[in-house]
Amino acid sequence: MKPIFFGCILTIVGLAPAVHAAGADDEANAEAARLQQDGQIMSKDDLMERVHERHTGKVIETELRREGNGYVYLVRVLDGSDEKHELKFDAKTGDLLTPDAAASEDR
Repeated sequence: MKPIFFGCILTIVGLAPAVHAAGADDEANAEAARLQQDGQIMSKDDLMERVHERHTGKVIETELRREGNGYVYLVRVLDGSDEKHELKFDAKTGDLLTPDAAASEDR
């Protein structure tokens, strides 16, 4: 399962030089754009709307992963108390798959 990264902060620790990582990010961005164009995933803008419906914090990382027959978005959010929260969304429908208990408390 190869994660597809785009936007926000991306961290690659000890896997490859920065030049290689930048190339991998370009490939991942192109793949994400193709999937969006094909209707297999929602746009990043639509995803951010869904995230901000659930959390008032700052999005610090967004990751697109293939799971089973589809894709999911993992979104990491930093709240006002510097606590990190991870939200998992169905990448096609935008449905929240793993509710973050603290997310409902933010509202």
